[in-house]
Amino acid sequence: MTKLESIIKDEIRKTGGVLPFCKFMEIALFWKDLGYYEQDRPVTGKNGDYYTSVSTGFTFGWILAYLISEIHKAEPGLCNFSVIEVGAHNGQLAKDILSALRQIDPELSERIRYVIAEPSDKRKKLQQAVLSDFSGKVNWLKNIEECKDDSISGLILSNELLDSMPVCRMTWNKKHKKWVHQGVSFNSKSFVWNVCQEDCQLIENLRSLRLSWDSNNHANQDFSQWLPDINCKSLGLPESLLEVLVDGFVIDLNLSSIIWWATACKKLHKGAIITFDYGYNNIEMFRAEMA
Repeated sequence: MTKLESIIKDEIRKTGGVLPFCKFMEIALFWKDLGYYEQDRPVTGKNGDYYTSVSTGFTFGWILAYLISEIHKAEPGLCNFSVIEVGAHNGQLAKDILSALRQIDPELSERIRYVIAEPSDKRKKLQQAVLSDFSGKVNWLKNIEECKDDSISGLILSNELLDSMPVCRMTWNKKHKKWVHQGVSFNSKSFVWNVCQEDCQLIENLRSLRLSWDSNNHANQDFSQWLPDINCKSLGLPESLLEVLVDGFVIDLNLSSIIWWATACKKLHKGAIITFDYGYNNIEMFRAEMA
């Protein structure tokens, strides 16, 4: 058993035998020095496990630099124009953007405030090395929550961040007509699926966010429609769909991304929020072949 597996096994014991899958996924991906994204080896590019728009070359960064320049020109009154990149991985995208801005828009290049929100100390050091040519131009935060509400003028940006966030796994119980929250247990030999009797922390966080959003009467009221009222009976899905779902149908709820979007909206004063990710839309999630 690896050290990371031992840590997960210990966390399962602490939670009474069933660890919510979102917590299992969080540990597997982000545990300090041991998680998938904390490895010393590259995980993207030709020497990694998959390609991204950044790992194939600088074109993506140049396109975003043009976009950033256009956003800035559309808001000439912004004195402190910022780009907040959340989850910058190795810092290459930031380098491509800043390098392109030097040629595309030299004036903005001098004035721009580039901030990376990065919780990992290991990745921060890697980013600082990659961005050494821009020393003094780039600042770091642990996370976007450190920004004051309604304080960011410019662009909040993420690339393939939201689809790496821990998800809640739910299974449809046709007999009892309700969704069952899945977790992970450990038998004598391996990790196995099990039923969580209590809601995970992500669901509780989402409920708290709904209450906070409603009570504060935030200006972006239209966003409240994207904060679902999670209950394990329906998950807000229409009865006609639930009637035809097969027993054991599984869906992964990326509640972390919803919480992230809500937080980003609260931080933005003027400008835009842009994310690049992969995933299914509502119709694709419930196609028969997904069962």
